[in-house]
Amino acid sequence: MENELKRLLSIPDPLHFTEHQCEWLLDHIGDPNAEIRDNLVYSLLARGFSTEGFTTSQRKAIATRTTQQAQLFTGLNGSDNDNAFTRTFTALLGAILLETDSSKPFLTDNQTQTWIDWALKYLQIETDWRSYVPVKRLGAWHCPWQ
Repeated sequence: MENELKRLLSIPDPLHFTEHQCEWLLDHIGDPNAEIRDNLVYSLLARGFSTEGFTTSQRKAIATRTTQQAQLFTGLNGSDNDNAFTRTFTALLGAILLETDSSKPFLTDNQTQTWIDWALKYLQIETDWRSYVPVKRLGAWHCPWQ
């Protein structure tokens, strides 16, 4: 699946995703491997939402799964672990969800309110402020579709 998704990075818009690809992206949102997390997962999620690569049904499914699993709070009780990647990249996805919803509504009112409430709560309770982990980052991040 990883190689299949890597091929999508070089395809011009519009992209089209399968349900299995959407699931894989969400399963790897906080992957400790920066190449997967930054260049593949986050890039494709951001591009999929910004260019309407995800269908309305897929956008709703991504929002529902992310909200139901509350990945924004994964492993908050642990210390100095890789769960911080899941939390921070889920926070980035939350911003993408809310931004996309503002122009092309797909979130339920409850999901919108949940994400707004979570953003405020997350900022108050997050304790891992490492910013980045040198051994788990890319040298120079670039936007692969520009």
